[in-house]
Amino acid sequence: MAASRETVVPTLGAVWWIKRDLRLYDNPALTEAALLAARLNRPLLPLFLFEPSVLTAAEASPFHIQAQSQALADLRGRLRGQHGTDISIAVQEAVEALDDLHRRHPFALLVSHRETGTDITYRRDRAVAAWCKRRGVTWSQPPQAGVFRPLADRDRREGLWHEFMCQAPLAVPNLSPQPPWLRALCAGSPCPDAPMSRLLEADGGVNRRQLATEPLAWATLRGFLTHRASRYSGGISSPVTAFTSGSRLSVPLAWGTISGRAVRFEVFDLLREISGDTSPEAVKRKRGLRAFSERLHWRDHFAQRLEDESGLEFHPPHPLYENLPTVTGDEAQHRLAAFLAGQTGFPLIDACLRCAASTGFLNFRMRALVTSFACHGLRLDWRVLMAPLGRLWTDYEPGIHVSQVQMQAGVVGINTIRVYSPFKQLKDQDPALTFTRAWLPELAETSDELVLALGTTDGPTYPGYPAPLIDFAAESRIMKDVLYALRDSPEGKAAAEIVQKRHGSRRPRPGRR
Repeated sequence: MAASRETVVPTLGAVWWIKRDLRLYDNPALTEAALLAARLNRPLLPLFLFEPSVLTAAEASPFHIQAQSQALADLRGRLRGQHGTDISIAVQEAVEALDDLHRRHPFALLVSHRETGTDITYRRDRAVAAWCKRRGVTWSQPPQAGVFRPLADRDRREGLWHEFMCQAPLAVPNLSPQPPWLRALCAGSPCPDAPMSRLLEADGGVNRRQLATEPLAWATLRGFLTHRASRYSGGISSPVTAFTSGSRLSVPLAWGTISGRAVRFEVFDLLREISGDTSPEAVKRKRGLRAFSERLHWRDHFAQRLEDESGLEFHPPHPLYENLPTVTGDEAQHRLAAFLAGQTGFPLIDACLRCAASTGFLNFRMRALVTSFACHGLRLDWRVLMAPLGRLWTDYEPGIHVSQVQMQAGVVGINTIRVYSPFKQLKDQDPALTFTRAWLPELAETSDELVLALGTTDGPTYPGYPAPLIDFAAESRIMKDVLYALRDSPEGKAAAEIVQKRHGSRRPRPGRR
């Protein structure tokens, strides 16, 4: 009788679990995973998961799924065509998917970037860590941004940030072609259609939504460095000019089709190149590049807050702001629905919300305005706004989003309390009503004077446009009185010192030493 032969189960060298790092260049997780697989002389498996818990989360949006799907399809095409490597894709929870893969093709090394996410992804990562421990899998999570874990001393952050960001970006690693059995395994998992297919409805808006792929990210960066940087300072505040004056890099940065470090290197290379140019255009360009580089720094600063305190998604950094005089129940739902639909009766607010719903984008000042209006004017709890606002932004990134919503709501305790006037912002940022009329066609034929007066106390109304939802002056006064009283109380000041020590910036303000 012939001796029986045991079936040999092919093993993997390493699994690169792709999260928000859908790129090849300057990707620490990919570089490490490729190196580990090469050392073991076993194949690398890139793995991407559409996790049902993430897809159905309250903040999940068609904008997000479309961005990921586009970036994933592009990355897969370049890996296949240039490196003989494919991606295994599944619609499955992480632990379940990893366990299924490990049973079929054992692996001892898992690599993914260090993610600062919502409570859903935080709990997911804790479950993955427990699974790795049970299975004897080593899980490495290299950073892809200047956000550090753990950061026991906030005073060290500046030095750590500069150390990381001043390292040269990583070249695309050498990837050995996958063996036929592994490519066949990947080919059996085609990229699924975006789960929220209404994005593809012929409403015209899809053409205004920013695409997210690595080649387009670099094209966007080149466009900014070459053309838009000179308009950046002074051009990003108004919604009229922000689309053509901003960097437009927030989407590729959010989904990891370009790294902040790579962007920073390109910015400073250009600054060195034009350092001696004193022409007016070059002076404006340098000013814009420096202002933009500061925003790259602040981006990681705000994400660090959520990294250091995962519960910020549910409670304010300053404990005295836990219970503010917000509206609740049916009234809160009524106000929130009108706000999200762009039907508040305040023209700039409504134009901003309709723009965001169609394009997935709004410049920073207008995001601050609408968040401030919702928290201070409509008196909505910031936690009620967190998910609905997150769904609007194609560049949604939890660490940035949580910090910014809390800052505009005035509940951090160490930032200036800003209650933006929708009337002043309309006059300052859209004086010709170009943006407002573009998104409120029902006001296209009205006079400037009437539009500027809409929403004011005892102001006019216009047929076909909603009457003001609230008395802004009266409602915002309720919130301001409470916020300032808490801030100025001895208890408020004492708590603010604790918040500053844990989350505050250590950078000196301009003009201070």
